[in-house]
Amino acid sequence: MKIFVFDFDGVISNSIDECYLVSNLTFEGKSILSEDNLSLYGFGVNRMVFNNYRYLVGPANEYFFLLKSLYDHQKDPSVSVLDRFKKYKNEEYEESMVFVQEFFRTRNR
Repeated sequence: MKIFVFDFDGVISNSIDECYLVSNLTFEGKSILSEDNLSLYGFGVNRMVFNNYRYLVGPANEYFFLLKSLYDHQKDPSVSVLDRFKKYKNEEYEESMVFVQEFFRTRNR
C-alpha cells in the first residue's frame, strides 16, 4: 500500500515561524542559531507584518525581497511594502540568489 502526503503550507505543518527566523538570520548575516537570536527575531513587530505579507513569497529568494522591503519600509514608510517588493523583485535577482544559498546553509544548521 502506498500513501501520498502533500504538505501545503500550513496544512500539516506551518513553517512560517521557521522561515521568518531563518530569513532574518540570513538577511542580518547571522548563521548561528542561538537563544539570543530566537528572542530577537521570534517576537518582534516585524513578525506580524512578515506574516501579513507571506503570501507574496514563492521561492526562497523572495524572502530576501520581502525582508528588504520590510526593513526599508521601516526607514521610510512613504513607499508601500508591496511596491518595494515588486521593485526589488525586478531589480535585485542576483543578490537574492546569494541570499538563497545562505538561507539554506542557515536552515540546515
